[in-house]
Amino acid sequence: MNTGMPDGRAIGEGFMQWRRYAQRQQQLDAGGIVQSVLKMRKLTDAEVDAYRAPFPSSDYQSGALSFPRLVPIRPDHPGAFENRIASQRLRRLELPVLLPWGDADPVLGKLEPDLRVIFRNVAPPLVIHGAGHFIQEDAGEEVAGHIRTWLGTGR
Repeated sequence: MNTGMPDGRAIGEGFMQWRRYAQRQQQLDAGGIVQSVLKMRKLTDAEVDAYRAPFPSSDYQSGALSFPRLVPIRPDHPGAFENRIASQRLRRLELPVLLPWGDADPVLGKLEPDLRVIFRNVAPPLVIHGAGHFIQEDAGEEVAGHIRTWLGTGR
C-alpha cells in the first residue's frame, strides 16, 4: 500500500520534500509525523504514542532519519540497480497482487501505475478515495474489507 520499487527514476516532489525534511532533523517524532499526514481521521493519543514507542530518544532515531537517503533517486544511486533486477524478476512471477492505494498521498501519490506494471497478475486498481500515505490508518477497516473480499472470504 502506497509504496514503490524505486529504481533511480524521479519519485516525485512529495518524496523529495520528505527527504529534505528528514535530512534537517536531529530528532524524529514518528507519531506526530503519521498524524500530520493523515487525511481521514485523527489518531488517538495511545496510537500516536505507539508510533513513538520504538524511537524513545535520538539514539534510536538514526535509522528512521537516514531511511529517505537510502531510497534510490538517481540511476547511479546505491540500490537502484538491485531494484531494477528485482522488478525484472517480479515481472516473471505469477503472484496475485492487490495494490490498495490512497489517492490523497502527498508522498508517493503518483507511483501506483509504476508499481502496477511490475506484476503480471495484479488486481484491478483499488483506489481508497481520500486516504493518504498511511492508508492503514486513514482507512484500515475499508482496506481490510477489500483484502478479505479479494482473498475470497467475503467476511
